[in-house]
Amino acid sequence: MADLITVAEYKDAEGLRGEKDDDRLAVIVPQVSDLVKKYCGISFIDFYSSSKTETFSIDDNYTTTLIMSESPLIAVSAVQERTSYSGSYTTLTTGNYEYYVDTESDAIIRTNKEGNPIPFKKGVGAVKVTYNAGYSATPEDLKLAIFDLINYYMKDE
Repeated sequence: MADLITVAEYKDAEGLRGEKDDDRLAVIVPQVSDLVKKYCGISFIDFYSSSKTETFSIDDNYTTTLIMSESPLIAVSAVQERTSYSGSYTTLTTGNYEYYVDTESDAIIRTNKEGNPIPFKKGVGAVKVTYNAGYSATPEDLKLAIFDLINYYMKDE
């Protein structure tokens, strides 16, 4: 997956010239990017232009809303559900009002033709959603925090 910043961006932000720390930065920058993604629970930029597919297991007869793990939700290319573990997936459509994409809460809501919420099918791996989410580039405020983390790890204390 993509690093949230580059070594060159860090060096520009910190006013560093030369190649003295490049080898060390080449190790620290990807590790800090990975740390931030894991700590925040989202990848920020990895699924902006490439799709992510998530599979949901539904263990009750009441679940009407699924929250995607990546944010912000940009586009949904497929919502599929199946009625049994061995069954094949059926693709739901917005044209038939079978689901609603709530970009404010990064959620997919299962609906009927009247637009009312109804439960998703129950079962292991019952629902599969393919979508795009995130940012085209790392947000500037996040870059600032990443620069601070790299500074912390670059100290020789």
